[in-house]
Amino acid sequence: MGLKDRISTALRAVREYPVLLAEFGVAEYEQKQLKWALEQKTQECEHLQGMTEAVGHRLRFAECRASALSEALQEFAPKLSTAEEMKRFYKVISPSLDAGGYTLHRMSEKISETTAFGTEEQLYRAILERMGFGGLLAPEHKIQQEQEVSTQWTMEMHA
Repeated sequence: MGLKDRISTALRAVREYPVLLAEFGVAEYEQKQLKWALEQKTQECEHLQGMTEAVGHRLRFAECRASALSEALQEFAPKLSTAEEMKRFYKVISPSLDAGGYTLHRMSEKISETTAFGTEEQLYRAILERMGFGGLLAPEHKIQQEQEVSTQWTMEMHA
């Protein structure tokens, strides 16, 4: 390689330097942006992982509750219409939902102390509704209607 070739290469390098420098600056800028985006995505992944763990905990709790409900539903008819059925239902679900037996007990004490109930059936109805089992109870108005019809029929028979 002669002097002429070296000079030619040097001139080409000097001419291309601004273009190459600009391309290098663009590449550095893109690298910084990609690095920032990577950090953002990493933080987002960490946040989502925390949320996933929380959802997993809630899911495990819901599975335990569903299992307890399933056991209770296998034991009882779909509608709880008497105080005795409500007591049996309460006894079946309390070990599964409250292994220590204190939370449900305290809840029932709190309900019975702070609310005046006319009958034992109303007490158990209130406890089961607060525990989230209101959908399994026979509608109160239906029970009242049945009692009214029975009373009316009895009065008509004796009249």
